[in-house]
Formats: sequence, structure tokens, C-alpha cells
Amino acid sequence: AAAREKPGWEARWARVAEECSSKQGLVLSATDALLAHVACVSEVLRRPDGALEEAWEARLRAVPLQLLLGKHPSPDPRVDVDLAIQVLRRSSKGEIDPMLGAMGLEPLERGSRALLLSAPHYGCACTVLDAQMHAPRRAGEQPQPLYH
Repeated sequence: AAAREKPGWEARWARVAEECSSKQGLVLSATDALLAHVACVSEVLRRPDGALEEAWEARLRAVPLQLLLGKHPSPDPRVDVDLAIQVLRRSSKGEIDPMLGAMGLEPLERGSRALLLSAPHYGCACTVLDAQMHAPRRAGEQPQPLYH
């Protein structure tokens, strides 16, 4: 409540600092630095032509500059976007990506039960219909679904 009473910059800083403290356990020191306004990637999409495209959140987030990293010091290979794009490109050609095995992952077999973690069916249970991802056969033609 106190953050809403302060004008402009101070109010915005107070809201962000309070959110960082309550949701992330981070205590921000006082600073004159600006807040960076960033758009986060929400998902990586495959266009009908097989190309991959990042989908960005519409709302910009205010992030204190002292929380931004030039490079992640200890990236998790399971959430590496470049690696994910590489895997998707190989699987669209019908190849099994060797990186999956290196990460201890295997393609799901036909009939496997899975939980979707991407829009628009986030959180829904499904059954795998095809073990490989593939690009559309002809321009404008939709690929067969991979799950139902």
C-alpha cells in the first residue's frame, strides 16, 4: 500500500523491490539505476513452412538492472533455447537428435501418455500419435497432429 502513495520512479521501484523480496527472496539495495523493461519469450513456435519463431509476452516486465545477467553462469541444458531449436530442426527432418540421448531423454513412443507444457493446451493430458515431429507436406497443408 505504501508503494502506491509514492510518486513516479520511487513508487515503481518500491513495487518491483517488494515483488522481488516476496516472490523471489531477493533484497534489492537502494540504487539510482533504472529499471530495464523486457519482454519475455513465452514459447517457441513452428510456422507452417517449418521455420521456428519465438513468441514474446505482450506485457513488458520491469526488471532492476542489477538482476540482469550478460550470460547465465550455469545454464540448464534442458531449458537452453538454442538447443531446443536445434532438436526441433533435426526432428522436423525425421532425425533423432543425439543431444536427446546426451541429456537422458528419448522420443516418446506412439501411445505414450504425456502432459503438454505449451500453449494452447498447457496442462492437458494427451496420448502421443506420432513419435516424430515433421513439417507440413505441401505449402498450406497442416501436418498430422502429434497428440490428442
